[in-house]
Order: sequence, then C-alpha cells, then structure tokens
Amino acid sequence: MVVPQDQRIPTEDTGAPPPPPAPRGQGTRRGRRGRGLQIAGIGCGGLIGLFFLLAIVGALIGDRDSSTVQKEEPPPKEKKEEKTPEKKEEEEKGGAVELSGNGEQVTEPFNLSGGLATFRSSYQNQSQSSRLFHITLIDSNGNNLPGGLVANDFVPEGGTAQPSKGVLVSAGEHRLNVRVFGRYPSEGPWTVTIEQ
Repeated sequence: MVVPQDQRIPTEDTGAPPPPPAPRGQGTRRGRRGRGLQIAGIGCGGLIGLFFLLAIVGALIGDRDSSTVQKEEPPPKEKKEEKTPEKKEEEEKGGAVELSGNGEQVTEPFNLSGGLATFRSSYQNQSQSSRLFHITLIDSNGNNLPGGLVANDFVPEGGTAQPSKGVLVSAGEHRLNVRVFGRYPSEGPWTVTIEQ
C-alpha cells in the first residue's frame, strides 16, 4: 500500500542503526585475514631488506685482499726497456704489466696469456671524504668479464687501499675500468701490477 506524500507523518532522519559489535576476541573473518596479510607483508619486506643489506656488505668486504690465492714467487724479471709515460709497461713473454693513472679512467689495452693473473693495486685517496676504489677487468670492446672484479675497497679520507686478487683470465687483449665512487668527483694516484 502506497501512502500519498501529503498524508505521510514526518519523522526524524536518524540513519541506519550500527551493526552489533563482534564478540570480544573474535574479529570478523575478513579482519583476521587482513591482519595476517599485513604481518606477512612486513615479514617479507624485512627479509628482502636484510637480503639486500647482506648483499651490499658482502660486495664491500667479500672481494677484499685475496693475495693468498697465489703464494709462489713470480718468475725473475728480465731487464726492462725504456717505458713511455701514460701507457702500459709490459715485459716480454708472460712478464708483469704495470699500469698507472689518476682518478677514473679506462686503461690502454694490454695482452695477457690465459690462466691465473694476480692484480696488485694501490690507490691514494686525496679527497676530504671516503671513497670506494673499484676496478673491473674488461675485454677490448668494453664488456665486463665474468669474475673480473679486481678491486672493490672502501678508502677513508686521506687513506690508502692496496687490494690484491688472483683472477682466471683468457688469453688476449684486455683493459681495466678504474672507478672511484664518492660524493664528488675524485682524483688520486693509482697503480696496478699484473703478474702471471
């Protein structure tokens, strides 16, 4: 039955009554699942954050001094010929390659024979803040080589890094990509001696 508008009794609009509260200790099914998902999300996020933190710390200290890889004495060096500045210095047949520079750069190409090569580096941080001294072995086309992380050392302001690492290399022409990471561009002398 429909009551005409003018015959209706006016009432106060109070809205719908609120739903009855859930018994204590028992949330709704949807509320419990939402809380569980929230806790699971926080836990997964924490594990992922911990994983990244461990990866960063491992990268910073995992590739530190590894001079114990080769304890043999290098073969006796032959008399060196006159060397040209700002270029690589090579001795004949399997001798040492000596490279030097200042700040970030990619070195001139040099040849290595296949097998174990020991990279002995030195870097003097001349800046007013800490730096990360980072060297990677690259091929003649500029591509990073697998296992070619030669140095990755934290150097405090005014400090010196002297990392050493043995790397298995293939025969052929190579280069080094020398990087110095910090807040501002950094200079500082570095040297790398490669022995086979």
